[in-house]
Amino acid sequence: MADAFTNHGEACPEQCEPHADTEIDRQFPRNDFHGSALATIYPPAGEPGEPVCCTVLTRDLSNRGFGIAHTRPLRPQQRVEIDAPQGRVAGDVLWCRQIRAEFYIIGCRISSA
Repeated sequence: MADAFTNHGEACPEQCEPHADTEIDRQFPRNDFHGSALATIYPPAGEPGEPVCCTVLTRDLSNRGFGIAHTRPLRPQQRVEIDAPQGRVAGDVLWCRQIRAEFYIIGCRISSA
């Protein structure tokens, strides 16, 4: 496993901690949300490109955030929208961690916009 994510040979911003502890105490409890969901992943702010529509694996959902798994790394503050049981949920990536080749787990904070 790599020590840090790279994007075209450059290290991701320091907020993207590849060894982030995903089992910390949380203010809002998580609910299991295992399965798959349609997602729209937007390019990082300031970078060209069109949003990508794809399927992601879902991990959990809370009042403040959600977890997904994807085949590509995402960057902090990158926008992700998923179709959840209660409707479309939009969030911003907080962290991304590689758990094996071409498989990443990603934590997102639900955004108001």
